[in-house]
Amino acid sequence: MDETLPPKKPRTSTASLSEQADEQDTRTSGALRTTVGPYEVEARIGKGGMGKVYRCRDQTLRRPVAVKVLHDRYGQDEHYQARFRREARSLASLSHPSIAQIFSIDTAEDGSLYIVMEYVEGSSVQELLAEDGKLGVEDSIRFVRQVAQGLQAALDGGLIHRDIKPSNLLVRPDGAVKIVDFGLSKEVSKDNTLTEEGIVLGTPHYLSPEQGRGKAVDHRSDIYALGATFYHMVTGRPPFKGKSQVSIIVAHMEEDPDAPRALCPDLPESLSDVIGRMMARKVSDRYDNYDQLVEDLQLLEAGKVPLHTERGTGRFSRRGPRGALRSLGFAAGFLALLILTATTTSYALRSYRTGMVQSIENRLGSWCLPRPTGGSTLDLDFSAVPDDKPQALRDIFLLRPPTDGGKPPTLHKDTGRLSWENYRDPVAFSYPFEQLDEVHLSFDRPEGRSDLAISIVDPLGNRRRSLTLRLSPWRKTTNPLEALRHGDEVLPNSPLPAIPPLSSKDAVYKVFFLMVPAKGSTWVTIKIVEMTQNETLYSHDCSLPGDDWSRGAVVLQTSFYRKPCAIEFRKLLLSGTLTGSRLKEVPWQD
Repeated sequence: MDETLPPKKPRTSTASLSEQADEQDTRTSGALRTTVGPYEVEARIGKGGMGKVYRCRDQTLRRPVAVKVLHDRYGQDEHYQARFRREARSLASLSHPSIAQIFSIDTAEDGSLYIVMEYVEGSSVQELLAEDGKLGVEDSIRFVRQVAQGLQAALDGGLIHRDIKPSNLLVRPDGAVKIVDFGLSKEVSKDNTLTEEGIVLGTPHYLSPEQGRGKAVDHRSDIYALGATFYHMVTGRPPFKGKSQVSIIVAHMEEDPDAPRALCPDLPESLSDVIGRMMARKVSDRYDNYDQLVEDLQLLEAGKVPLHTERGTGRFSRRGPRGALRSLGFAAGFLALLILTATTTSYALRSYRTGMVQSIENRLGSWCLPRPTGGSTLDLDFSAVPDDKPQALRDIFLLRPPTDGGKPPTLHKDTGRLSWENYRDPVAFSYPFEQLDEVHLSFDRPEGRSDLAISIVDPLGNRRRSLTLRLSPWRKTTNPLEALRHGDEVLPNSPLPAIPPLSSKDAVYKVFFLMVPAKGSTWVTIKIVEMTQNETLYSHDCSLPGDDWSRGAVVLQTSFYRKPCAIEFRKLLLSGTLTGSRLKEVPWQD
C-alpha cells in the first residue's frame, strides 16, 4: 500500500611531497613542465594542497632539488600567494638536520611562484607503513626522537608545524628523518601560543583535540600529532578509525584508543606510557616541552625506564599487575569521579531531552534516538517506518502544494523507497537543528535528467544564509557547494573539484555531507560512495568562513529538464542537536 505525503496548506508569509598526484599525471601528459625557472624538471613527485612538487636538476650546482610550484588556480589570488610565501619564509628561517632545507623562492617565466627545497632521497613513513604494515620498535623510537628534535628547533625559531603525520616525515636510506611541508605552520606569539583561534587545520587521524575544536594551539598539539603517528608506527594502525572525518575528530576529543600493548602485547609497557602521555587528551597532561620527551625517548633507546611518565595522566590505563596495584590506590577517588561524571552526563542528556526534544522523540519513535554524547540521530529508514508511530512519515516532512502538477513524495512500502516523481518543489525536514553534524542520504540511480540539492537553510529565509550541495546523475557538477549569505556567495578556502555524473546502471549511491563548526569557520566534508561496488567516487573537504553554516533546516529539492523523472530514496540520516521547535512552512526563497 502506498502512502502519499499530504502537502501543507499554503501560508501567506597543505600536503606532503609523497602524496598521490592528480589522475592525469603531468609526467605522461602533454602539459609536462620541462623547466621551472632555471631548473630542469626530471619528474613530478607529488601534489600538495597548494602546489605540485617536482624533482629537478640544479645545473649550476649539479644536484637534485625539490621544487614546489603554486597551483595555477591560486596564482592570481593574493591570499594564497601570501600563504605560499609564508611557507617559504617559515622554512627559510629553520636550520636543523631533521628539517628539509629551503634554498630560494622565485617566480617562473609564466608567473608561477615556486620554492626550491632540499631533495630528500628515500620514502615517507606513510609509504613504509603501507609496505611493511608497521615499523620496528627501535626504528620507530629513533625516528620519533629525530622528529621531536626537529620540532624543538622549529619552536626555537618561533614556529609550530600543525600537520605532523606519516606522509610529512621522509626517511633517507641512512635512517635520517626529515620533516616536510610547513604549509600549515604558524608563528608563535610571545606567550608561546598561536595568535588566533577558529580554524580547523590538520589531518583527522592525527589531529589533537584542541585542533578539532578549532581552539588556539601551541607546541603540545604537535606533540599529540607526533604521538598519534608514533602509535601508528608501532601498532600498524592510526589511533582511531571512523566512517567519516567528523567521527574521527570527535573520537580524538571524547574517546580513548586501544592501548598499544592491547594491540601488540610484545611492546614494552614503558613505550605505551610515553605514547599515552604524548596523546593525553588534556593539553596540560602532555609533555611540557621537547626536552622531557627527547629524554624519555633516549631512555627507551637505551632500554631504560622513562622519567616523565609517572604522573598518571596518560591516555592509556595499564592492564598488567603493576597497573592494577596502582589503580587500587585510587579506586575510591576514581569511583567517586565516575559517579560524578555519570551524574553530570545523565543530567546533560536529561536537560537536552526535556520539553520539545522529548516530544519529538515520542512522535518519531525509533526513527529518533538520543546520542550518548548529546543531541539526536534521526535515522529515517524508509523500509522500516516505525510500526508504533504510523504518523511518523507525515510528521517529519513539510511540503508545499505542487506548482506544476507533480506528484508529492510517496512511500512504497513494498519496496521500502520514498519516491519522487516529476516533483521539483522543496521539501523540508520539519525539525530544524541548532547544530547539524552529518547528513547521510542513500538513493538508487535517478531516472531521467534531474538534479538533486541538499541544503541547510536559515529558517528565516535563505536570503540570510544557505549552504547547498548539488548532485546530478547525467552530468558532472562543477562548483558543487554553494554558500550564500544575504544573497552574496561565500567562497571556500579552496575550490572543490567537480562531482562526476552519478549514472552507473543499477547503482546505489550514498552521500555523506559533514560539518564541523569552529570559532569563525566551518569545515565541510563531502563524500559519495557507490554502495554496490563499495567504491568511493568523491571525497573532498574545504573550510568556509563563518561558524553558523550547520545551523538551520534541512531542505531537499530536485529539478528536472524533461519528464519523466524519478528518484527513489532509501534512507536519510540526520545527526546533530535539535532546536526543539517545529517549522511552520518550508524555509525556501524561490
